[in-house]
Amino acid sequence: MCALRDHPTLSRYLRQTTGGRPVIDRRRVAAEERLDGKYLLSSSDPDLTAEEIALGYKNLRGRTLLP
Repeated sequence: MCALRDHPTLSRYLRQTTGGRPVIDRRRVAAEERLDGKYLLSSSDPDLTAEEIALGYKNLRGRTLLP
């Protein structure tokens, strides 16, 4: 639980009950689903710039930035 709670990306989908149990925050998940298909990219590496993340994504999809 501690690893999930401390993770910068995954922790936003969790909340704790008054008894301390972790549960999935369904409202946050629904809010993220509305963004599905909008190419919202995130990374758990804080040292990467937005350009590096976008370049890596394009390379994974088989596209390059060169014409």
